[in-house]
Amino acid sequence: MRFFMIFIYLCTKIQPMRKLFYILFCLLLTLAAQAEEHMEFMGITMGMSVDDFTAALKEKGYTLSAESAKAPKGKRLMQGDFNGGAVTLVLNYGVHTGQMTSLDLRFPQEKEFSKFLDFYEAMKRIVTEQYCTEGEVINEQGNMDTLPKYGMKMDYGTVTISIDPDKAFTLILTYTDQHNTLEERKLRYD
Repeated sequence: MRFFMIFIYLCTKIQPMRKLFYILFCLLLTLAAQAEEHMEFMGITMGMSVDDFTAALKEKGYTLSAESAKAPKGKRLMQGDFNGGAVTLVLNYGVHTGQMTSLDLRFPQEKEFSKFLDFYEAMKRIVTEQYCTEGEVINEQGNMDTLPKYGMKMDYGTVTISIDPDKAFTLILTYTDQHNTLEERKLRYD
């Protein structure tokens, strides 16, 4: 409120052209402050439709999986390399909006527990190094009923590492876009 009062005072004291300039400047500041920020994966914003996101991933060398045709509505499957290894990407999108909501990277199943644990710790370090300045840590230890989860929560989304509940020694890295997920939920439940 105080900012508004100062702005009005300045407008009464300056020339008409300057007044117009200040009004436009404040409008731009307001628009910039309200701009949506979206989660990114490999430099690709998740603030787009699943079709555009798929095309951007294809440009980076990922391919549409043959199993994608059998995937339920709201999911699309792709394959490719991430961090030096083969992964399956599960693109989750809103059935009401067609916008990306989250992306799961499913890594191949490890055969030995020690290798799996080393990989889990390495992925934790990568996520922490990438997002530690922007977000707060999610560190759920898990118990008899739940599996451990680790990640970073930012204003625009989360990145989490979890263990696949259906396949032992399989890691899932999930990128979730906060804005698109909230929009989809709003449409689904309204």
